[in-house]
Amino acid sequence: MKNEDGKIEPILGHGQLLGVFFILVILLALFFGMGYVMGRNSGSASSFSNEPPADSAPVGVYLQLAATTRHEAELEVDVLRKKNFHATSMEVPEKPGIFRVLVGPVADGGVNKAREDLQGAGFPGKSAIVKRF
Repeated sequence: MKNEDGKIEPILGHGQLLGVFFILVILLALFFGMGYVMGRNSGSASSFSNEPPADSAPVGVYLQLAATTRHEAELEVDVLRKKNFHATSMEVPEKPGIFRVLVGPVADGGVNKAREDLQGAGFPGKSAIVKRF
C-alpha cells in the first residue's frame, strides 16, 4: 500500500505476524538443541582419568561392584562419587579392556557396613566382591 509520499508500506496481518513468530521460535529451538547436543558430547571427553595412575596401585580392601568396559566403569565411578563413595576403576591385568569398579579402601571390620551403605544407595552392595590388593 502506498502512503502520501508515494512510498510502499508493507502491511502484515495477524496471521502473517504469527507465522513469522513461529518460524523464529522453531529456528531458535533448533539452534539451542544443536548447542545442547554439542555441549553434552564435548563434556564426555574429559581431560582427566578416573583410574589411579599405574604406579599407584590400590592398597587395602576394596569392594568390586562390576567389571565392564572403560566407558561404563567411568560412568559408574562418577555416579558413586556423586553419592559420596570413594570409588575408582582399575584395569584387570589378565583381561585387557575390562575395568573393575572398586569402592574403598574399606577397613577390614567395615566391609559389611560398606555393603549396607552401597545397597541403601541403590548399588549391588550385597553381591559386591571383596578384593585385597
